[in-house]
Amino acid sequence: METSKIIPIFLLYILLFSLIPLQIESSAKTEAETLVRWKNTLLSHDFLDSWNLDDHTNLCRWQGIVCNTEGSTSEINLSHANINGTLQQLDFALVSNLTHFNLQNNNFSGFIPSTIGSLSKLTILDLSNNEFLGIIPPEIGNLTELRYISLYGNSLSGPVPYQISDLQKAWYLDFGLNILETPNWSKFQGFPLLTHLSFHSNNITLEFPDFILLCQNLTYLDLSRNYLTGEISKSLFSNQGKLRKLKDLRLQYNLLSGSIPDFFHLMPNLEILDLSKNSFSSPIPPTIRNLTKLQFLKLCSNNLTGTVPSEVGDLEKLQFLDLSGNHLSGQFPKTISKLSRLRVLTLSQNNFSGNILSFICNVSFLEYLFLDHNSLEGTIPNCFKNLISKGLKFLNLMNNHFHGTIPAISPKGCKLKHVILSKNQLKGSFPQTWRNCKLLEVVDIGHNKISGPFPGWMGSLPELRVLILKFNKFHGRIPASSKARLPFSKLRILDISHNEFNGLLPIGYLEQFKAIMNVSEKEKEMEIYPYYTYPLTILLKEIELESILIRKTYTSIDLSHNKFQGEIPSSIGKLKFLRSLNLSYNNFTGHIPPSLENLTSLETLDLRSNQLAGQIPWQLTRLTFLSVLNLSYNHLVGSIPVREQFLTFNNDSFVGNSELCGRPLTKICKNDEVQTKLPMLLGQDDEYDILDGFTWQVVLLGYGCGVLLGLVVGYVTFNYEKPKWFIEFVYGIYNIVRL
Repeated sequence: METSKIIPIFLLYILLFSLIPLQIESSAKTEAETLVRWKNTLLSHDFLDSWNLDDHTNLCRWQGIVCNTEGSTSEINLSHANINGTLQQLDFALVSNLTHFNLQNNNFSGFIPSTIGSLSKLTILDLSNNEFLGIIPPEIGNLTELRYISLYGNSLSGPVPYQISDLQKAWYLDFGLNILETPNWSKFQGFPLLTHLSFHSNNITLEFPDFILLCQNLTYLDLSRNYLTGEISKSLFSNQGKLRKLKDLRLQYNLLSGSIPDFFHLMPNLEILDLSKNSFSSPIPPTIRNLTKLQFLKLCSNNLTGTVPSEVGDLEKLQFLDLSGNHLSGQFPKTISKLSRLRVLTLSQNNFSGNILSFICNVSFLEYLFLDHNSLEGTIPNCFKNLISKGLKFLNLMNNHFHGTIPAISPKGCKLKHVILSKNQLKGSFPQTWRNCKLLEVVDIGHNKISGPFPGWMGSLPELRVLILKFNKFHGRIPASSKARLPFSKLRILDISHNEFNGLLPIGYLEQFKAIMNVSEKEKEMEIYPYYTYPLTILLKEIELESILIRKTYTSIDLSHNKFQGEIPSSIGKLKFLRSLNLSYNNFTGHIPPSLENLTSLETLDLRSNQLAGQIPWQLTRLTFLSVLNLSYNHLVGSIPVREQFLTFNNDSFVGNSELCGRPLTKICKNDEVQTKLPMLLGQDDEYDILDGFTWQVVLLGYGCGVLLGLVVGYVTFNYEKPKWFIEFVYGIYNIVRL
């Protein structure tokens, strides 16, 4: 080639290469302008401050932005940034090189635009835990390079578009916690690479989708909290064992019925099986022994019958076993003793009978033991002290037929937090060796035949929050003070009703209830795990409730049905965060102390059937949260105050006081006994707002399945390094239940 021709070609190449940086700069500027326009529609709380056009060449240094080697935006990661806004102003066509788009855990709302289908290179799409609504756009099926898609935790509705099945490279699909409806399963193809599939907490109805059989690499399947009906077809799982890789199967909270299918030998890798909260009947199939890798088995709240098969004892790796809320019967299952790794055992609400033999103590690492609401009998084995010294944290034997005495506790190693022995036939005294359990938070031994003086030694338990001794044979005077340095300083619920205590109120104790007097900074910690998730039985607004979740910030004192006497001390007004006070059926005399007006959070006040005299203090009308009041059958005189909450109480609140008059009683006050004209009440005190959100809530739930929510994260989560499936299971509900 002649030199005269080579030189122009060489110059042309130089010109073309010189234009490339200009093109890249122009592309970066276009992307920067697109992102800034979107940013200007968002409320970002400083997270997006680096997004500006002063120097668009710094696009790749913007927070949340990652660029590819050509300088084009390849990733947008704004997760956990507390951003409010929509996607409507983001022109996806101008950021078409995106491979990662992550907005999880923000406050985005509005619709998912159909233009998202233009991101043909996208491999990861995470819009979880926002407030998106409307349908999933069918154009999402254009994202054929997608490997990971999570739309979990929004308000998306309508059927799942069948175009989703075009995502043949996907290995993770999560549509949980939306309002999605049943898709047209017949148009779904299999996902050859899919390992994780979740439709939990939607409105999926009908029976199992057959396309799942084509997902032969599936290891996680969650269809829980839907409306699946009918039986689980054995053929669905027996087609040449196509789901043999499945490790995690969750079908809880559906409408499934019939027998538990005998398919366990077809899923030998299963580690988690949850069929709870359905309507399965028939016995537990013996073939369950084939699940040799099973760690978590939850069959609670069904209609299972028969006995616990001995084959359950072959599940050597089992750590969590919940069979509560069924119709299982027979002797306490001895096969349990073979489960050496078991941490959680709940057999509550069944028909088990007979004695608990000492073999239960062979389960050395047991931390949670729930045997309540059965027909178990005999004595509590003495070897329980060994279980307690080895790490038992929660013990519930409520509502059985146990008799004998409460075993003593070894001097060291006690980690018990909750012990519930109520509604049995236990007698004797409460052993003082239990003072070694310094972590105790809840003690309920109500409805037994336990006797002796008030166990004042329990004041030395630094974490004690709930003490229930009601319906026993405790007797005598309660000492005015305690030898403990700060007795009962964290106590919030005290119920010693229906005993034979007498003498004056133990003011020395009541004045140490610091948790009822003050709200500390630690109250914020209670919002993380805000409920006692155990079957406490309390008297709430004159109705006895069993099996409830109760807020840890709830406060109550019940001294009713004893023989206390003397005046109600005015210092009781120091308990300003008390929600319920019951002093009924005693022998209190004197006046109702006006200092009760300081109990600004009080909802229930019961002083009936005492010997109280004098007028009703008008200061009680300041109790604006008061919804239950009973002053009946005393010797109160004068007119009933007419103001605020007192206008809502009926005749039953005041009957049996012959010298009372005025509304709502039929007795009209005489001319010289006109109903008290109350002084003008000042504006609400700051005390009314001091709770700052810690309002009393009681959530009625069926006990059994729900009782273990939030309890099992500990050992398995941190020691076995499997936080994902436990956190998703235990809190993924109840993030209700989110039990």
